[in-house]
Amino acid sequence: MIDDSSTPNDTCDRDSEPQLSVILCTLNGGATIGDQLEALLAQDTARPFEVLVIDNGSTDDTAERVGAFTARDSRVRLETAHERHNLSYARNVG
Repeated sequence: MIDDSSTPNDTCDRDSEPQLSVILCTLNGGATIGDQLEALLAQDTARPFEVLVIDNGSTDDTAERVGAFTARDSRVRLETAHERHNLSYARNVG
């Protein structure tokens, strides 16, 4: 169980070791992944977090768009799950 006793106005240090991981599994999500990442990174939280984007074999510009975020924010990482096109497999990789 996570102790959530911190005050809502506390903000996390981006360089702290993440305590939470947000897993985004995607397949050809280039059109919307930027908006999703912007919304997640704008969250005001007391716990440091990371965002793992699991690319399940996209053929669009998903990897390039996520790459732009990884270059500017260390909380975003891109992992690939190309071996099987399957949501459960992508979740397990995450």
